[in-house]
Amino acid sequence: MDIIVLNAPPSSGKDHIADLLLEAIPNSHHREVKEMLFSVAIKAAGVTPQLWNALYDDRHYKEEPCPFLMIDGKHVSPREWMIHCSENLIKPIFGEDAFGKAAVASLKKDFPEGKGVIVYSDGGFKEELACLSEYAYSTGGDLLLFRIHRVGYDWGNDSRTYLSLEKNGIKGVEFDVVNPEGAPWECASEIVCKYIDAKEAQEEC
Repeated sequence: MDIIVLNAPPSSGKDHIADLLLEAIPNSHHREVKEMLFSVAIKAAGVTPQLWNALYDDRHYKEEPCPFLMIDGKHVSPREWMIHCSENLIKPIFGEDAFGKAAVASLKKDFPEGKGVIVYSDGGFKEELACLSEYAYSTGGDLLLFRIHRVGYDWGNDSRTYLSLEKNGIKGVEFDVVNPEGAPWECASEIVCKYIDAKEAQEEC
């Protein structure tokens, strides 16, 4: 199983690019490392999945304080609530690699044959990459990390950042690509080409 991880700042087009990759790469599937986090965040907030999706999927509501979400007496945005659940609830109890392990467990359950191409559009922590890399290579596949850059977008207060496989001793191949304003298909096309080139290079070795 090949695993492609998109590493980019919030709202810089990762999900759209992931959808474009699915159209171009056969037997590919879009997943998110934070799938478990969504479940915990919704249950901890005491809201319905429908309400949560309406808040989180809207870029405006996602970043604004919400009357349904409160930390230490202060209303917070859905994004801040997610960070709180991740950093103050889940990781202290289950470890820094909790989401990576959960993602791998989900892949084993949904793709028992260990085949296909999985595109993660929310890569942001080295511990998660380490888990995904180990699993990809255990199935005979590869891990490919794409750091996506887009003018005018940065990490801001996000707890994630750009990652490096080499600096963290994680097996895989990594690239930097640009998502041009108004032309996400150009970025997706470059990722597909680099993916194909990387696979062909490994077959020749």
